[in-house]
Amino acid sequence: MLTQEAALTLSRRVESAHTEVFRAFTNTASLRDWLCNAAQVDVRKGGRIYLWWNNGYYTGGTFTQVQRYDSLSFTWQGPGEPTSEVHISLHAEGTSTEIVVEQNGPLSSETASTLEKLWETALENLQTLLETGNDLRLLRRPMFGLNGVEEMTPELANQIGSPISEGLRLGGVLPGMGAEVAGLRKDDIVTALDGRDVPNFAAFVAAIEPHTAGDHVPVTFYRGSERHTVDMVLSGRPVPETATSIEAMIDAAREVYRTLDQELDALFDGVSEEAAEWRPAPGAWNAKEVLAHLIAIESDGQTWIASIIEDFDLEQPFHSNVRERIEAIVSAYPTLPLLIEEMKRNEAILLAMAAALPEETQAHKHFFKQIATSLATFHTHHREHFAEIQKLLSTPKA
Repeated sequence: MLTQEAALTLSRRVESAHTEVFRAFTNTASLRDWLCNAAQVDVRKGGRIYLWWNNGYYTGGTFTQVQRYDSLSFTWQGPGEPTSEVHISLHAEGTSTEIVVEQNGPLSSETASTLEKLWETALENLQTLLETGNDLRLLRRPMFGLNGVEEMTPELANQIGSPISEGLRLGGVLPGMGAEVAGLRKDDIVTALDGRDVPNFAAFVAAIEPHTAGDHVPVTFYRGSERHTVDMVLSGRPVPETATSIEAMIDAAREVYRTLDQELDALFDGVSEEAAEWRPAPGAWNAKEVLAHLIAIESDGQTWIASIIEDFDLEQPFHSNVRERIEAIVSAYPTLPLLIEEMKRNEAILLAMAAALPEETQAHKHFFKQIATSLATFHTHHREHFAEIQKLLSTPKA
């Protein structure tokens, strides 16, 4: 395609203050929530902007103009593309804001068409994010409905007597999701999705990624030695109901913590220190270390909330599986009573931090939604590990 001067102009009106819209274009974490999958920005004239998408596309540039809450401009150059310039202008009208995106430069018709679709999709994502707090990309992301998988190997095939040595052996399927509805079940071995072989999990992700929730895809699998192909409807991601006010969010979370603490106390009632330190294999976690992992999760949650309050980008605050950290927590709180007390103390700190969210943080709907969702769903993760502890404690010791 010949390169020629192209001029793209797109606009969208959103029910959000222009200050929030401007922030969505200039805050690193916000950009990841609606435009791209990784971002770096230094919002000042001459500052850098770098955006990256999971499909491998990226663009880098420099801010050429920044007018706070009103407009900004930056250069844009993707791989193999000539440099173009993007200009964003915001027009406030009452409680709503009109966003106008213009991109000009010597672009091929194919590149211009691709960029136009990118901005159309992105502005739709942005509107949903600002008005509801939801990430539209997440809502549309397809789900197979897996409850754990195991990659097949020749050794595993020999062990279970399967004719298939490549594929994904299902650990289970989630109720009501696509896999269960299509008739798949535990121990089935999926070998192809949408006509593409899936010898491993990476290939499975690559096969499902181009789709959206609601798409029909053929799935080939083995049940024992029999090969089957079924039509599956990829599920949408369930959206949990979350509180819309801090008071409701904290009240609900406090009740969940109260119940979890009761379950935790019952779990370790009468358990000896020796039993809690037993591990099923070298390097495997014992019950104390599982509890230390949960303590680390609570502590990381505090760090995450603090980063949101400070408006400081912290792309990955959770580092709760590092063995050195787990061992350090057990070393600092070596007995069960101390570990349980530290667990409850960290829960109380996290709740107090969430309850103290300042008004300006509450105004960022997508961040508030993320915190509310986390506090509405974290109990699932805790109870999975409670079940793991129960299994450790109930396993006969040689």
